[in-house]
Amino acid sequence: MPEWKSKEEYFAWKKKAQKQDVLSDAAEPAPETPTTFSAQEERPVITGNRAKFYRTKTTLVAIIVLLIVVIAAGLYYFLSPSKEQVAYNIYRKEALIVVEELQKISSATEVGITYVDYGKKLGDLNYVVKKFLAQFQEYNKQDNLLSYLAIENINNMHQSLHSHWGFAVNSGNEFILKNTKTYLGKQWLLISQEIIILREVLAEGLGPRKTELRDKFNDTHKEWFVNYSEYKNKISEYLDSELRLAT
Repeated sequence: MPEWKSKEEYFAWKKKAQKQDVLSDAAEPAPETPTTFSAQEERPVITGNRAKFYRTKTTLVAIIVLLIVVIAAGLYYFLSPSKEQVAYNIYRKEALIVVEELQKISSATEVGITYVDYGKKLGDLNYVVKKFLAQFQEYNKQDNLLSYLAIENINNMHQSLHSHWGFAVNSGNEFILKNTKTYLGKQWLLISQEIIILREVLAEGLGPRKTELRDKFNDTHKEWFVNYSEYKNKISEYLDSELRLAT
């Protein structure tokens, strides 16, 4: 450090040194300050045709999504079963169980069955049918179901045939017994035909063939009463002749 001879010389030196320091600082470059950008400045600006393209694309996507929702809702509405169909499906499931019981008896009559076994099977059938009819009585009142009536009729047919067979067995008369068995064979065949029609009715469900299938039932019923009339007349004539001979 230099030596100063006087106070004035020291202050002159200090002033000169301070001036040199200021000049030195001014000559050094200032450190660079990193440039910062806001989120708005960093986002690319879309203008013109490109902006129009993005707006169109967004609109198309929205339309496609809307169409998918509408189509899905439409498919659900048209493919989902209605309340009526759901109720009928429940009814049909139970009705088919009864039909299988009817079919078992028809199969037994085809291969051969005794009067006693026929009575036992009809006892079981009558229980199943009565239970079914009671379960769906109110439902049948609403829709007047053809299959409901058919099940009831077939059961009644079997009960009627069992009574006729019992009459013949109890009579001990060979003529009555022989003609009764012939009569039973004809009527059992009609019952088998009615079961086939009944299956068609249940398969058709709530479809448009109700009138056609009802006509089929009516045809078998007409034949049933024709057979019954012939049988009744034949037995009545025989009994009348036997009565005349006895007197």
